[in-house]
Amino acid sequence: MLDAENQLGKIAPTYDELQGLKHLRKARDWAGPATRESALRSILQAVEVALANIADLAGRAAQNVSTNDIGAAGVKLGWILSFHRLLTKLTGMASEPPLRLPGGIASPPFTTFSSPACSEFIAAVKLLDTALFAHIERKQISLEELLARESLDNDEMRLLHLLRVSAHETAIWNSQLAQFAGLEISETLDSWIRAADLRAMIRDTKLKGDTFYMQFRGLHQIPEILAAEANAQLACATKDILAGRLHPSYNSLATATVLCGGIVASARPLIDCLSTADYHHIRENLGMTSGSHSVALHDALFGERYEQLTHALDGCIDSCSKRLNAGAPKSIQAVFEAQNYDREAADLVLLLHLAGLLNAQIRQWREYHLALPRHNLGSGLTRSLIGTLDAVQAVEKLRDQARQNDSGVAYGLLQPDAPAPVGELALHLRSAESLDARLLAAVGSATRRRFPDVQNRTGAFRACPVSNAAAPMPPKP
Repeated sequence: MLDAENQLGKIAPTYDELQGLKHLRKARDWAGPATRESALRSILQAVEVALANIADLAGRAAQNVSTNDIGAAGVKLGWILSFHRLLTKLTGMASEPPLRLPGGIASPPFTTFSSPACSEFIAAVKLLDTALFAHIERKQISLEELLARESLDNDEMRLLHLLRVSAHETAIWNSQLAQFAGLEISETLDSWIRAADLRAMIRDTKLKGDTFYMQFRGLHQIPEILAAEANAQLACATKDILAGRLHPSYNSLATATVLCGGIVASARPLIDCLSTADYHHIRENLGMTSGSHSVALHDALFGERYEQLTHALDGCIDSCSKRLNAGAPKSIQAVFEAQNYDREAADLVLLLHLAGLLNAQIRQWREYHLALPRHNLGSGLTRSLIGTLDAVQAVEKLRDQARQNDSGVAYGLLQPDAPAPVGELALHLRSAESLDARLLAAVGSATRRRFPDVQNRTGAFRACPVSNAAAPMPPKP
């Protein structure tokens, strides 16, 4: 069967093909027992994906500036800044315990980070700088006057401000790469991070025209990389806990928690930068896919791996508290009270704190994930790509069900959620008079009009691809 296409290009038949995960599996053919080295290697793979996306955005922004399309350039520079802040988070993870080693470690494996995507990034930044210099000269703009007199409502000033903030973020994450130290690499950096396979993952599908399809994919590919490693770290931690090796399990569980922070941070650029129209422009090419189709995140990290960890910790609480209380029923309070004089209790409390941090990361990701259907699908019985009626309510229900069925809460390891606030602010936001509610309704109406085939189909298993040929991308004002 031939791949379905539309005027922009390929329509993804599956989530795996949308995200190019066959290439990611090849890029991680080295994966084995989780270690500090494997975590740092995974982070650098995520860095490579982020750099490739910035290079793409900077090159396209330079073209916009050259054709005097300053508005379009400003949108891309907003994306660029958001990716730089993600890079600051990713590279900063190497300095978080337990990935950061104490003093006296060996020299870093590289003095400057040099990879194919980094080279593309540097070339694209220089191209953008040149285009902006030419634009300033062409319009006879005085930089001194612009900086002294103009605010961000001035197009050129906004561009320059975004660029200088991005330059500062670049300096931060570039210096943080020095924290990737103490590694003995017997191959080149390109080979070590499997740069060629990552490039194949990033570039295996490309749409025609000026879209943010690559960035949409990249901000899903980075979590896939980090989740694969986090799952391996959680598996090691759980194995140690089940074997009674509580102290050795700390590093693996702490590393998984650090990696989850990068997964959460990857959601922010999509929330901050992807407009409803830009999402609608590429929506058909995403195929009938959903984030719930991710094996690494939905099935493993937020499901099986997390449940296995909490089950193992529950067993430790049971055995430790019974030992402390001479065979009395399980008591988490007894474990906490004994942490100052009992080594096993102290180690167990530390692991429970880490499990709480991991749980907080997962919950925050679910809250951020809710922004995507809110911003891009809206309310009012608007179907998702997989046929779910009222996508916003469906995601809210999944979030609430996940909280209700949280194994950490069920085992008594974590406190259940407090009741949702019903004060004046909450009541206003839910009311039909609030701007937020009106925006949700307007997005829903626009989505249903533009994608009638999605709206009218009966569910997720329709064989033929959806079509929005009757509702073309509206022209930019």
